[in-house]
Amino acid sequence: MRVLLVENDEQVSTAIKAALTKQLYTVDIAIDGQAGWELVEAIEYDLILLAVMLPKIDGIQFCKRLRNRGHSTLVMMITSKSAIADRVLGLDSGADDYIVKPIALAELEARIRALFRRKTAAISTILRWGKLQLDCHTREVLYDQTRLDLTSKEFALLERLLEGRVYSQSDLVDHLWSLDEDPRKEEAVRALIKRLRQKLKAIYAEELIETVYGQGYRLNPELREPIRSLSVKSEVSATLKPYRVQQQPQVLVVLSDQHLLDQIIQESDLYSIQVTGAPTSAIAQIRLQHQRFDLIVLDCDLVLPESSIQNTPVLLLKRLNPECEQNLSTQIRGSLYYPITPTELLKASLDRLEPSQPLMQRVMIIDDDPMVVRLIKGILEDCSIQVNAITNPLRLWEELESFAPDLVILDVKLPHIDGLRLCQAIREDVRWSWLPVLFLTGLHNLDIIREIFAVGADDYVSKPIVPAELIERVSKRLTRMQHIRHQADVDPLTNLPTQQQARGMLRQLLHLAHQNQQVLCFAVLRLNDLQTLNQQHGYRYGNQVLQQIATSLRKSFRIEDVIARWSGSEFVVGTYNLTQGEVGDWLAQMLESLHQTELRLPMGSIAITFRAAVAEYPKDGVDLSSLYQAAIATLEQTKADMIDRVLPAGWQPDATDRDVILLHRPSTFAEEMVRALLTRGYRIRWLQDGRSGLEELQAEGASKQVLLLEAQLPKLNGITLLQRLKKQKFLQTTPVILLATQPAEAEMARNFGCFDYVIMPCAIPLLMQSVCKALDSIR
Repeated sequence: MRVLLVENDEQVSTAIKAALTKQLYTVDIAIDGQAGWELVEAIEYDLILLAVMLPKIDGIQFCKRLRNRGHSTLVMMITSKSAIADRVLGLDSGADDYIVKPIALAELEARIRALFRRKTAAISTILRWGKLQLDCHTREVLYDQTRLDLTSKEFALLERLLEGRVYSQSDLVDHLWSLDEDPRKEEAVRALIKRLRQKLKAIYAEELIETVYGQGYRLNPELREPIRSLSVKSEVSATLKPYRVQQQPQVLVVLSDQHLLDQIIQESDLYSIQVTGAPTSAIAQIRLQHQRFDLIVLDCDLVLPESSIQNTPVLLLKRLNPECEQNLSTQIRGSLYYPITPTELLKASLDRLEPSQPLMQRVMIIDDDPMVVRLIKGILEDCSIQVNAITNPLRLWEELESFAPDLVILDVKLPHIDGLRLCQAIREDVRWSWLPVLFLTGLHNLDIIREIFAVGADDYVSKPIVPAELIERVSKRLTRMQHIRHQADVDPLTNLPTQQQARGMLRQLLHLAHQNQQVLCFAVLRLNDLQTLNQQHGYRYGNQVLQQIATSLRKSFRIEDVIARWSGSEFVVGTYNLTQGEVGDWLAQMLESLHQTELRLPMGSIAITFRAAVAEYPKDGVDLSSLYQAAIATLEQTKADMIDRVLPAGWQPDATDRDVILLHRPSTFAEEMVRALLTRGYRIRWLQDGRSGLEELQAEGASKQVLLLEAQLPKLNGITLLQRLKKQKFLQTTPVILLATQPAEAEMARNFGCFDYVIMPCAIPLLMQSVCKALDSIR
């Protein structure tokens, strides 16, 4: 348990902290009301011990403010005033208890225990997770009736994890270590987790603590046995800090198995889904009358009238025997079969809730008959399917790599190569052997149909084409293929997560970003000219470039960041608690490093280049789809630009809020600065001597631009120029970064109001960081 003590009497606070620390509480101390309030806003406490007489914010106002903000944290008032009126005032302000000085430490400890007992009265003081049992009072821990001897920190860690949430390393540091303990480092959490896992492993419970990629740690939900009813769970939730994701999908689970239903509801927060349970059909109909749901998961044993469901999609939960007899054919979006775990059900629900992505529905047509191609293209595009038609089958491999289809439609009779041979080649190629193939044929000979399936085709459509039949066969095959591809987690070429796997990881990062009100960045990176490289030099070298990009991304970003291969030449990066500028700068540095890395080919060498766009949550979008579209829109508008760029989402070529003026004589370093600034999407003006530069700046007046100023300019040096600009109040809206050659110049520039300086020569990344800070200061 974590306790905040707000007390300005040092002798009292020292004695209380010592006593509570012996009882295994983590205690932070604030010496005035303002300091205490800042801690409350930053850290989640289980109890606040609050003195009434405090500087800056007194205890009564502190407690009133706490309750007005919706905090349900337990509060115990400490005061030397023993009059009944004073105690009534404290309790009316929102305090849960009151203790009078001089404090008897034994009484204080007993009162704290009583408060926690009242708070947890709806549940047991014994916490359980499957075979694990933790007694909060006796501090005894058992696993399958085997006693675990834990240190105070290990006990506190396990007690925290038993709340059933995912905790990041920083969350655990905040909860387990007080502010004055040293060290307060995340390495200490990893060491603590390791020690606890070793103790659990010794009693055959090594799978109890899970690492959730990119988020932190939790107890394995599959090993949990729920011991609380739904009503108790809601009471427990009320005592925790409230959290709800904005616009969370609403799912109604109609399930007669109360045990499984409890588990699903308990785990739903991990998947950013708001689950409402209904153990009977009658309760489900009442829920549907008063609330709108995005999805219904319906036990086949329970029947709902179609009128109550209206247009809500339904996911059926079936048993092999007896057969389900639901009359909801228009609403059913899929089926699940018993037995099933809560995790499997929630993941399946997420897949049904995820809006369909146009980029995931691609069909390639290979047919030399333009009338047939036009007909099929029109039919499929009306169903929002992207279509790429080619008439020359010898271009198959180039088009497959650039378009990355989900299904290929082949004619049996093709020029240059037989359609059957082409299908066989697709099945033999390890890169595309999974790709569904649907044949078009006007031949109804049984031998031809046998050959079609013998070479590995999945289906066929007879000519003349019937639109309804074509749509049904294509849509069923796409749905089936999408499901199969969802099962693949790792791209075999780059060893990065696949798109589907990354979606789940990125959703969890979004959940964490919203929960902690932090920034999340989503970058889309596209490799340049992969198709040309494959055509001219072969796929071996194209694959080498993709592998090099994947390796560079791993080296450039943190282990907790999500890096994935999204499609053929497209990668994505998701980062938590990094700004858009920081992510863009990391990608730009990676691009600059790749520019110096040439791929050796038989006929020479080529440079590896890419373009990227970085979207930021919540500024550019609140979900994966909107963040992706924001990044793609930025990439599309720079498609014809020959410059390799790393741009923020929403970047416009004519924008003025990202301008940089470079006032520097011609030099190699100046050219490097210009290239680095252009790569990061800045609009540049390069002025090359002091006198003409000053005239231009004076003519246009002050503006929201960053000025990079060389100290040793020809005709008029930078320090003199800076002095004149200050007199004209130019520096009030235009931050200046001085490129100094010695510390004395930098000191003079600071006195004149210079925003920042760097001592030359300097590294380009360091200079870019300074530019980014300067731009942030004027936005």
